[in-house]
Amino acid sequence: MDVIDGLKNSSKGQLKYDKIWQDDIPQMLKDCTSRPCLSQGLKTPDTSFEEEKKDDGSEPDTKKDRDEKDVPDLSKNDTQRLVSNNVPRRGMRGSKSLTVLSTRENRVSPLASPSSAQVVDTAIRNYEQSWENKKNADIKARREAFEESWKGIQKGTEDKMTELTIKKELDLKRQVEQVTAAKHAREREVQLRQQKLREENEQKAKLLDAKVKEAEAQKRQQEQQRLEEERQRQQEIDKRLAVMGEAEQQILHLKEEVNKAIESCPVKDDTRLNESNRLATDYLNLILKNVNTLVTNAKSSGPTEEHLTRMGELLTKARNAKMEMMKSLGNVLKQAQAQQMLKKQQEDKLKAKQEADAKAKAEASSAATVSAVAPGEILCVPEDAFQTYNELKEKLQASQASYASLVQDANLKKYRFNLQKAVNTPVNAIAPTNGAHLRDKLKRLVLLLAGDVVEVTGKRISAKEHPAGMQFVRDLFAKKLVKQSDEQVSSNYESAFAIAAVCVGVWALIPEVGDLILAHFHALCPYIVPYYVPREEGQSSEEYYKALGYNFTDGQPEQQDKFLKRMSGLMRLYSSILTTDLPAKMAPNGNPHGLNYAWMWITRILNMEPRPDITATLLHDFLQVTGCYLSRTFGRQFHKLLFVLQTEYMQKIRAVTPSGAGGPLVRLENCLEKWIKEGRIPPPEGVLSSNFWYTG
Repeated sequence: MDVIDGLKNSSKGQLKYDKIWQDDIPQMLKDCTSRPCLSQGLKTPDTSFEEEKKDDGSEPDTKKDRDEKDVPDLSKNDTQRLVSNNVPRRGMRGSKSLTVLSTRENRVSPLASPSSAQVVDTAIRNYEQSWENKKNADIKARREAFEESWKGIQKGTEDKMTELTIKKELDLKRQVEQVTAAKHAREREVQLRQQKLREENEQKAKLLDAKVKEAEAQKRQQEQQRLEEERQRQQEIDKRLAVMGEAEQQILHLKEEVNKAIESCPVKDDTRLNESNRLATDYLNLILKNVNTLVTNAKSSGPTEEHLTRMGELLTKARNAKMEMMKSLGNVLKQAQAQQMLKKQQEDKLKAKQEADAKAKAEASSAATVSAVAPGEILCVPEDAFQTYNELKEKLQASQASYASLVQDANLKKYRFNLQKAVNTPVNAIAPTNGAHLRDKLKRLVLLLAGDVVEVTGKRISAKEHPAGMQFVRDLFAKKLVKQSDEQVSSNYESAFAIAAVCVGVWALIPEVGDLILAHFHALCPYIVPYYVPREEGQSSEEYYKALGYNFTDGQPEQQDKFLKRMSGLMRLYSSILTTDLPAKMAPNGNPHGLNYAWMWITRILNMEPRPDITATLLHDFLQVTGCYLSRTFGRQFHKLLFVLQTEYMQKIRAVTPSGAGGPLVRLENCLEKWIKEGRIPPPEGVLSSNFWYTG
């Protein structure tokens, strides 16, 4: 170690190395790579070393100095070569160059043996070993310092963890205390709330008991009041029934008075008196029938002020009828007395007058109303038309009788309801929306009437599920379709064409349905036959008017304008059926009830004597719908028919039209004048176009 320390303290050992090499690098490399050479001159090492120490101002000899004396002295070049061969090559610092190892540059060491280089090499290795040891010592010292530091950190961490654990336990304890306190507070709050609820429930129970008692008292009071009102109402009912019974007795008494007056009349066999007696008797019988119906309704549903009012009106009518009858009876008596006097005075004149009266009566019978037609006669209808009318009527009656068991069976109520819904739903939805819409409704109805399975509100149903189901749905469809003329067409004429299209479509595929449709038309409007229904012997006024097509409400026939409006709707729908033309796919054989039936109807009606109001109304509606198509089909023949209608038949209509009731007559005259003047009849409004079926 002394040698290493000596080398370290030597001038060469104090050399500083730099990574940046200087300009004398080539010379340095040359010196480092050349072989070392020995100096020629020798000097005593001890003396020179001591002098060097003295020159350097170092301390006296020590063990270290003695060790250095044993190292042979090397020349400058030898030292440089040794350094360059044994020290790693590094750059030198800045501008400094390599210094000499000592001040003995010119001194020459003794002749060195090969062991000198080994000594130097050994010294250098020892030096490096010392540095390695020092490094290891430093590393060991640093490791020990690090371990000491790590122990300190671990101890601090453990202290910190202990502190945190203590703190966490304190926090947990504090939280538990807080939760416990909150729990106790909630328990106290719940106890207070429960106590408050108990108090409120007790209070509500008391109030409820009070209300129940009050309600029971009110109920008892209401029951007493109801019983009192029921007693009063019963007294009022009994009183009203007594009033109505008294009115009924008065009407019966009036009828008896009329009969007694007629029986006691000396001219009771007079024909005029018989006719007046018959009319008065029929009218009083009708009033009595209405009275009986009114009393029955009053007893079943309770008499009201309306019943009393209606009874008073019937009583007034009965009194008026009696007055009219007595007045007529007086007139007949006067006329009979006058006739007797004239018969005595002028028998010949009376005979001539009777002949004139008979002739006038014969002329008037042809232009009189239906009531003037003798009972049992059918002169008011063509024979072939009347035969068809009876055949269709019998078919309708047979059809309705065939499904009577289905209608009367209470167990089949739901099945009947589903069938009715399957018919009513598509019929009510018929509208000229587009062709696709109308085709869909027609398809649904054809499938149902043919007995196929159809879907109704998510359920599948077929008319063949019951033996009478087919007849039931067919008659129901025919009735519902014809009824649309009353419910819909009478207020909206344009809707008739869509209904007629569906009717013709079904008729073309299922002819049996067509007969039922015609039968229902004849039942509601016999003028479509055409048939002016005569009055039969023993037939009441109500039955007779119903046969003519009138509706009755509370025993009274409907107003004339409402009657004409309904008949107009029926004729509009029937005329639309006559003029409907469907595509070949929908009606392969064409319209089964087409324009030839229209020509038949108008020729028949013109060969019959007209009736007031109804004849002019039906001719006007019929020509407005069918006139355009009849003109195209029959041409000049139809125009001749219009001329006859205007010049001859209109005179007959005027003759039977009462004064002040010429509305239908005026409308027909105006239309005829316009059509003949223009030479054409325009198509009806709302008719379906030729391409309608291809829309939608």
